[in-house]
Amino acid sequence: TDLNPTWTRDGSNRVVFGRHDGKTGAYFTVMSKHDGRPGDEYVVSDTRRHSFPNSCLTDGRILVAASNPRGYYLLTPARDNKAKYEPIACELAKRGQLHRISISPSEKRICFEFQKGFSKHSYLGNIIYIADFDAKARTITNAKAIANTEANPDVPYLYVRWTRDENAVVYHCNKNH
Repeated sequence: TDLNPTWTRDGSNRVVFGRHDGKTGAYFTVMSKHDGRPGDEYVVSDTRRHSFPNSCLTDGRILVAASNPRGYYLLTPARDNKAKYEPIACELAKRGQLHRISISPSEKRICFEFQKGFSKHSYLGNIIYIADFDAKARTITNAKAIANTEANPDVPYLYVRWTRDENAVVYHCNKNH
């Protein structure tokens, strides 16, 4: 399975996505040219650790969720298990999982779905957050909830993304408000 593709922002016109290995259950970060054919893609994360891409920076790094240890990292992509992982500090990540993280066009803010706890991933009960992001210091701070499904636990809020002018975020919701 190939999941949640996103474009690189470094001008290389490549696509980054998560690939699930059905034999091991692991996820890897994979990259391909925009006009690539099946089989042209290549792994750019360390295959010895779970790694799932979310969003890209203009300097070529990829914000990933990864294991060993569990957390969020800026991944400098490389082949042959030579990728570099730089940890991102985020207080909210100590209480649960950040999903489908989107870095703003200015790369100073992020938005994401938050799922409390560390059990199996669920599409229900997530909270949409926006926060400050500092790529140099590798921090996510000042998180504020903007859509909370706790009042409507059967309504999924998913796939949050920034608008180009950063004045708003858009997300999927299967219920009118």
